[in-house]
Amino acid sequence: MISRVVLSVIGTALLLTASAAEPLDLIRQQFEIYSRHSGEIELLHSGDTQKIDGVLERTEKKRQDIRKALENQSGKSMRPPVFLEPEAAAPFLHYAAAENAAANRAIQCGKPDAAADALSSIYRLTDELLLSKCPVNRTAAARIRLQTFDTVQTFCLHPCCRHKDHETLYRLFEDQLARRLNDKVIWTQYRQEGEKFYERIFRGGWEQILPYELQQTLTKRNAFASYKKQITVRLKQDRECFRQLMRAVIESCECPYYQRQKVMAVLETELRNRQGTPGEYVFAGLLLQEIPDSMRLFAQERTVNEMIYLSLSVSVKGQSQPKAKNFLTGSEYKVQPIPDGIMATYDENIKPFYLPYRSR
Repeated sequence: MISRVVLSVIGTALLLTASAAEPLDLIRQQFEIYSRHSGEIELLHSGDTQKIDGVLERTEKKRQDIRKALENQSGKSMRPPVFLEPEAAAPFLHYAAAENAAANRAIQCGKPDAAADALSSIYRLTDELLLSKCPVNRTAAARIRLQTFDTVQTFCLHPCCRHKDHETLYRLFEDQLARRLNDKVIWTQYRQEGEKFYERIFRGGWEQILPYELQQTLTKRNAFASYKKQITVRLKQDRECFRQLMRAVIESCECPYYQRQKVMAVLETELRNRQGTPGEYVFAGLLLQEIPDSMRLFAQERTVNEMIYLSLSVSVKGQSQPKAKNFLTGSEYKVQPIPDGIMATYDENIKPFYLPYRSR
């Protein structure tokens, strides 16, 4: 996740130009309360069927209203709101958790239509979040999708799952893969906001942006004045470091993730070697330090969902095993027939995806 300190500064400029989208606003209104009362959502992970059903019953009306809004918005051009802090994406995570629980309960009760409806709402939500240029939204969407993998797998393995459910899932995955933005878009936007961040720093008041722990350490050492002087002198070099490394990050997005890792390694090494030294680029470090983890998360989410999509394409379209390299590691997807179904993987160390055949 991109640093809360940074987003609290650069997010303001984005928020002023963002137009709110009705379904996403509805989720924020209806599920923001669970950020303050997280115990309700935690019950969904309790394994206690009675407690889970209680939460689902209490959120039923909210979820149905949100489903309708997402369905009505599906396929239209949305511009998700941009958030000031990672915590502001919590309502989406809470809503997805409730729909995930609803899908699992429907599967347990042998209700495939209800399971498909709940899963569809999750993927419609993440479709729109993935189109955002904001790293927070993209991170939330990737986390939701990766967390939904087990539910999709459970549904496909359950006897209640039908061939028409394969078709529903196939369309969902096909749509989201077709509409996905290149990572270059998000990091180009991020660079622009980083430049605005530096403009604010040059105008003064940057001391408030420093992490609280660093401020405390400097105060105890009576080193704040010398540190301030050091940073002020190096501010232009700090910004130039940010520009150079962001240029490399954006150019790397022309390649799949597995070909970007040298660039990510250079970025991490540059920041790590300077950390705590007189030559440290403080603000470039704040802006850049979590980009490698975010890039990997986006690549992992894309690869897992492409793996599921390729399996569904074999079932729905009757296609032979596709030959394609995965975005994360560069190895070929392995989509192969097994007795009564299909098994797919992209790495021997990760959990495969199984898709039993269903009669039409």
